[in-house]
Amino acid sequence: MPSFSGLCVDLLGIERNIIICFQFCQSFFGAPFGFYKFFDLSTVDQYINDDSLCISIDIKILSISSYYRPPGFVIPKHLTDSNGFYNSNKEPTACASEVEVALDRYMSFMEFHDVIIKVTENERLGNEDNKDNCFRIFYGHRLTLSAASDFFSALFTSDFGDGTKKEVTIFSVDPYVFGRLLYYIYVDMIEFKCVDDAKELFLAADYLQLPKVVSKAQLYLQMKVSPLNIWSSWKWAVACGCDKMDEYYKECFCLNAVLLLSQPEWLLADFSIVSRVLSIDNLSESVDEKIFYQSLINWRKHQLEEEEAGRRNKDNDGDQQFGLLLKKVRFPMIKPISFFNVVEEEPLVIKAAGIHELVYQKVKSLFDVKPDP
Repeated sequence: MPSFSGLCVDLLGIERNIIICFQFCQSFFGAPFGFYKFFDLSTVDQYINDDSLCISIDIKILSISSYYRPPGFVIPKHLTDSNGFYNSNKEPTACASEVEVALDRYMSFMEFHDVIIKVTENERLGNEDNKDNCFRIFYGHRLTLSAASDFFSALFTSDFGDGTKKEVTIFSVDPYVFGRLLYYIYVDMIEFKCVDDAKELFLAADYLQLPKVVSKAQLYLQMKVSPLNIWSSWKWAVACGCDKMDEYYKECFCLNAVLLLSQPEWLLADFSIVSRVLSIDNLSESVDEKIFYQSLINWRKHQLEEEEAGRRNKDNDGDQQFGLLLKKVRFPMIKPISFFNVVEEEPLVIKAAGIHELVYQKVKSLFDVKPDP
């Protein structure tokens, strides 16, 4: 807990300063440090010495924004906007036309609608009227929806199934998210609340074929990347097949390899992402291979510590996965003294499958040892 002591307050105008301090604290914390309201001057008279008041303050950090970037963290410049950052209110809010604003009155309103849309986040179970599905009703206009999305155009013009119905059903989409995308279709405005929110909107917009929302979500995710969220976001991008974001996170790592591997969040990276990281060749900076080796060792030790503490389910494939990752480390690039020290002193490496072959390859590269015929 960091402590800030000896904050001197000039009593000239102290009442005004205290009010300002109170307003600042209340705006950020609700109530300042447990007090419903700040005290007045008469309360601190007994503590005044030589017309000065010395205040000691202890500050405890409860959480850090997932967008925090330490000094030196680099974002690929060619993927940012012209101002170098993303502003969710910059576009298209400022340029919404009068017609788009007027359409807001008719979005999901019964007046003039020609289609009813039932939306559920559950998957299709073969029977649309299944009682297990909780539907939310939206009212829409075929022309507006079809003009914005090929998904709706195909849905309303198809000769099969929903194409001839005045009521359609959409599965596997959160109704709340659908409502926000429907608002975008009518008013051309979208706002992302956080990284996870952008991911959810990205997937729904991709499913409903709204390419502009997909692009905006990608830009938002690019602008909000940080050491605290890059590993989970990278895993998400790979899982949903978003090649553009996969390449973006890869380039972020190439620009910040040493910094990212030194952050505690690295220890939480998924096996699939660790494997990708160890397979990268085109780093933007020269990095000692020993850093990759030690980062992998730290990652595996953290897994074992979490399993022992009961905070992580025991992974029966953990040792096998570690052996596969160890083979991706470029041992021939590690300096000889460092190599033999780290191998001999690390039990995890000695017990790993295939390590003897790696040692042989290293020795061969050093002394050009040839196998017996």
